[in-house]
Amino acid sequence: MSTETTAKENNKAPKHKQAPLYFASGDSKAFTITETGIEIRKNISFEDWRTGLKYFRWAQLNFKVALADYIKFGELKFGSERAGEAISQLEFPMADISRAVDLNSVPQNIRDKGLSSEHLVVLARGGLNDKEMEKWAGEAKKHSMTPVQLKESIKQGIVVTAEVAKKNTHGVITIQAIRMEAEIWLRRMGGMEALITLDDEAREEIRSELVLFVEIAQAVKR
Repeated sequence: MSTETTAKENNKAPKHKQAPLYFASGDSKAFTITETGIEIRKNISFEDWRTGLKYFRWAQLNFKVALADYIKFGELKFGSERAGEAISQLEFPMADISRAVDLNSVPQNIRDKGLSSEHLVVLARGGLNDKEMEKWAGEAKKHSMTPVQLKESIKQGIVVTAEVAKKNTHGVITIQAIRMEAEIWLRRMGGMEALITLDDEAREEIRSELVLFVEIAQAVKR
């Protein structure tokens, strides 16, 4: 059933010019999501209204994982380049995209353990293989760890208390996180092939920004 037909049935013409993006709340159709907010059915029942609340709560709890799944689907179906262009055009925050990349690197069987997206990001950024991820996911579930506690436990190789984890947390970004950001930037730029087509001034600017990273690589080179 189209949104136009439904709007007529509800005796309520849309007040916005944009077409509704999605019809929500399952079969109850309690509200219509638009580009500027929502339109709620005037004759909505209490149960339908409560169902709508469940959707908002679900979105609050699962947005990060849902976005990761949606991006992954787009990349597989339409290709990474085309999906990346769409993401760039919509100006998603870099942190959200970086987190989505991390979440999609976690195997599905580990994501099904009921951990939060923050826990899964910690596992993804912990330098772990799949078997190690599964082990620490189990420990996090067993001991009801906070994400900070899980991160510190992985770092020390043993389960630590929340108090110890909080004390040892210093908030310095990891080299793995920097690499993730660089990968996202490169993909949004169109890949290596696109970089070589840039004009001389743009390429020189990129080279100047990367000098420090080259120096770091040389310093740790054996």
